[in-house]
Amino acid sequence: MRLDKNKFRQWLEAKKPGEIVGNRRDCIMCPLGEFFSDVGGYDVVISENGRGYKIDRGGGDRQLPWWAENFAFRVDCEVTDKITARQALHILDMQDR
Repeated sequence: MRLDKNKFRQWLEAKKPGEIVGNRRDCIMCPLGEFFSDVGGYDVVISENGRGYKIDRGGGDRQLPWWAENFAFRVDCEVTDKITARQALHILDMQDR
């Protein structure tokens, strides 16, 4: 599955605003990882490798698209451990300004 910003946004918008969609600083249960699990049907690891964030599907890794890397960084900087759909959408929208 290709990581598509619009599909990710639609996934978040389909959730209730207060629904937990992931955890900060959690390489498997971050919002992007939960999206892959829910929509793609498989688990991925989203981690920071010193040069930016990457996605690992078990058969190698690759850099995230810019928007997803920025999103993952901002999620990891959040104060709360649990990330709601509302928070995730706000973080995603901050990139478009």
